[in-house]
Amino acid sequence: MTICKRSTINSQLSIDRLIVDRLSTLNHQLKTYLPQSATQQSRTGVNNSKLKTQNSL
Repeated sequence: MTICKRSTINSQLSIDRLIVDRLSTLNHQLKTYLPQSATQQSRTGVNNSKLKTQNSL
């Protein structure tokens, strides 16, 4: 029973690592994208890009 719990914890940790990796990649992309385009886009455009980012997860 302990082995089963340990494997569940390990698989959850690897999933969490993937999520953290994906979020840090998205965070980096947003930091490089937003300063250039925030002045060009309306507020709606920025909100739309946030929605597209969330949908791609």
